[in-house]
Amino acid sequence: MESKEDRLTPISRLDFCAFDVETTGLSFFSRILEIGAVRFRHDGPPDFFDTLIKTETPIHPGAAAIHGINESMLASAPAPEEAFPSFLEFSRGCILIAHNAHFDVSALSRELAILGLRAPDHVVIDSLALARKSFEIENYRLATLVEHLAIPLERLHRALPDAFAVYRILEEIIARNEELSSGNLAELIRVCGGTLNIKSPAEGQAKASLNSVQAALLPALDCDSVLSISYNGGSKGAALRPVRPLRIIRRHGVKYLDAYCLIDERRKYFRLDLIADIS
Repeated sequence: MESKEDRLTPISRLDFCAFDVETTGLSFFSRILEIGAVRFRHDGPPDFFDTLIKTETPIHPGAAAIHGINESMLASAPAPEEAFPSFLEFSRGCILIAHNAHFDVSALSRELAILGLRAPDHVVIDSLALARKSFEIENYRLATLVEHLAIPLERLHRALPDAFAVYRILEEIIARNEELSSGNLAELIRVCGGTLNIKSPAEGQAKASLNSVQAALLPALDCDSVLSISYNGGSKGAALRPVRPLRIIRRHGVKYLDAYCLIDERRKYFRLDLIADIS
């Protein structure tokens, strides 16, 4: 974990690693099948990391519709035992940054736990939180930010292009903010409103699960797609029900999914803390 002295390191001397993962499904139990990353210093040349990962978990059609990865593309890909140590080596000593970082961090934490690998002491910052503090735009989805900042990308929802977008977003934010460009890690963390850490899923499980549920819903919200949720509430019990997510709202301190239920053919509200699984 970074020391007090590390937080005084000027941003110009920090090594960053923007990363993104694609998964076999929209559930927080899904496996990572692609990881992409861009390592850089502010105003310096970037280095790239990108790999598909061969996993035995079937790819859910809803996830495949978002990222376009299919089973045949994974046939010659490295196994998780090879891919994740390579990523850890590539990102060694870096400040990690991801968009809607709870999703990527939770997925990476699970993979490291499955492999029995020690979670690294990376500081993780969320470009979503940074963007909200830096721009006044309609929404803060990655595609909206890419368009707003005129980032040259042909497509999103693959790991390396998404990581490249995060890299460019951070560079733009630093360049447009004098306090950041001449500041240090502590200032960046302050603007972000805090940091995340890669850790075992058992640590802070209830809070992590709620964050992961919300993060897993965001790709479906982004693409207006249908997914199935297992919900521990209502008359149908925990049976899977297909829904089209519309938005996430907060009422009286509780977060809800506002969605169109395809079974009841009407709009309904589901408490996030009662969603047991997403597929």
